[in-house]
Amino acid sequence: MPPDKRIELTTDEDLEEAVSEALQECCEDDIDQMVVESLFIANLSLRKAEDLTGIPKTTIARRRDGLRVRLENYLKQEPSVQKRLVTSPAHRKLYL
Repeated sequence: MPPDKRIELTTDEDLEEAVSEALQECCEDDIDQMVVESLFIANLSLRKAEDLTGIPKTTIARRRDGLRVRLENYLKQEPSVQKRLVTSPAHRKLYL
């Protein structure tokens, strides 16, 4: 493919680091880690996650909901995430 037709993918290393750190801080045990891997990363259904992990789907759903809240609260305080949330320089403000 000619260079002018390629899509250049870039990464925001600060954002990746913030998400990685948030996952380490917010996962309280192995069950939380399995929930992240099966639902957030592999995008499995609750039933498939239950089959894969052996954890009841109601437990997975409760853990998922708790993780979302913890991750949201943690990430809202990260400057690299705040920078992404701001839509224009005129609307820059701290999201807490």
